[in-house]
Amino acid sequence: MYQEFADFIKHRMRMSHVYQPVMLMTLLRSGGHSHEQNIARNLVFHDQSQVEYYTRITNNMVGKVLRSHGLVERDKDNKTYHLLNFEKFSADEVQNLIDLCQAKLDDFMAKRGDRIYQHRRKSSGYISGTIRYEVLKEPGFDANSAAFPPM
Repeated sequence: MYQEFADFIKHRMRMSHVYQPVMLMTLLRSGGHSHEQNIARNLVFHDQSQVEYYTRITNNMVGKVLRSHGLVERDKDNKTYHLLNFEKFSADEVQNLIDLCQAKLDDFMAKRGDRIYQHRRKSSGYISGTIRYEVLKEPGFDANSAAFPPM
């Protein structure tokens, strides 16, 4: 059985992305079985486009807000963040702050449910104005025969 797996990986696995080896490694590292969400988390971990997306979120949104409140600083040269005055917190204070953050997160998620990430899920028919514009400016596009839902 080992030889069949090894042969598949070495010679028959065709890759258009990182998905297959990441899924197999996840299963191998977790005793041969894993929840689908754990596999998905490992896929996201290896998806550089997601890392780039959340780096932009970190710098342009989250980091910006926390910097404006005087809680963090960013070292642009090293591309790192640090909590201001972290060294002054005791271990108990650090744990309490983590617990407060977790409670805030839990409360937010309980109130919002699935709506939190709805903007990141597959669209249910909505086409953004940008995409609409790109299609409409194409030469030969017949706007009278387009089946776009209303904006």
